[in-house]
Amino acid sequence: MAGETIRLLTRYQVGACSDPKENRLTAALVALLTESRDVRIGLAKSWSPPDAAAPQEVRVSMQRPVGANVGWIDFELDVWRAAGRSVFWVEAKLGSDLSGEDQLTKYAEQMQALYPQTERCLLLLVPGQRWHTFSEIPPLGRRKSSEECGPFLVSWQNVYGTIDETALDEEHAPGHIEWLRQEVLGYMKDQGLKASALTSEHVDALETIAEAQASVRSVLDDAEFAIEQGAWACVNRRDKGDNYWEYKLAPRGPADPMFRGSAVEFSWGVEPPDVFAGVYFSRSTAFGPIRPVEDEQWQLKLELETTDSDKSAWDVDNESDRNTIWVGRTRPLKMLIATSQSIEDQAHSIYDFVTSTFTALNARRAVAQNESAKAPREPSPNNTARG
Repeated sequence: MAGETIRLLTRYQVGACSDPKENRLTAALVALLTESRDVRIGLAKSWSPPDAAAPQEVRVSMQRPVGANVGWIDFELDVWRAAGRSVFWVEAKLGSDLSGEDQLTKYAEQMQALYPQTERCLLLLVPGQRWHTFSEIPPLGRRKSSEECGPFLVSWQNVYGTIDETALDEEHAPGHIEWLRQEVLGYMKDQGLKASALTSEHVDALETIAEAQASVRSVLDDAEFAIEQGAWACVNRRDKGDNYWEYKLAPRGPADPMFRGSAVEFSWGVEPPDVFAGVYFSRSTAFGPIRPVEDEQWQLKLELETTDSDKSAWDVDNESDRNTIWVGRTRPLKMLIATSQSIEDQAHSIYDFVTSTFTALNARRAVAQNESAKAPREPSPNNTARG
């Protein structure tokens, strides 16, 4: 098991162009579950109905293949009891959305096919802060019997509490397990996933949150209007209700030859504490290469500019959606509005940031196309001379 744990803990590292927090968090949790029988059983108990028999053994596996060309589930808990067996499939999310509206439906169908006679439960594990994003999915607390298969919603804060409260068998548990537990709890705390009681500061924030959200929407409405007066038309708006606003755009007017055949989507928005602007590159398959090739060359051009010391480095998100890669720039919202007092001035600051980012992205695409056009082409096999 130790070798597997090291592999899990070192599998998802921060790179110049990516920081796979979601995958790293999941891998860290699975590493702890792999090492600690106490935590495995504690988590299985917390997810089981109150009248369920106590787990005797729990097995965990990460990225369990789902089959039927559907993909894989983030991890599986296989729970063995004196009275039978239960299987939990867990799809873990940190900042990303589901990969399609039918992702969980497909998982549930495959779970039924693979475990037709076994008690099963499909869970979506998300931060408590994003609960409303998935409001159509009932919380696990509403599961009335072991015959209900889900999907159900559980929070990372719930997992934090279970890990924190689980008593380890100090007599039989190796010392490194407590170290690993504290490391996982520390990482979860850094990601804002620590379970905590309500404080007076929280109550004060609740009193002003509605006013703050209304102010954000007013500024964004003006910024959107200014951006659409230029070369961009909004094709989709997303207000997810949990302090996330996104606008997807397309070039206005006749199709620019530079984008003919391109599959990219331009976007900008606000996810506190930041404003963001960039493009989504489409993958040919889940976590596959970017297509078409011209978009891939554009993305590679941006990636080459991304270094630790480059002030114009691009931010990259290649984990939130397995079907896309987002490349762009983010700026603290406080910084953009610091010197602006009116709604109009604040909207203009966002407008300047968004349009300048899009201009820079387009410039890199033009350079990538010119370099591709000048690159020597390998002769086609059909045109080679016969010996």
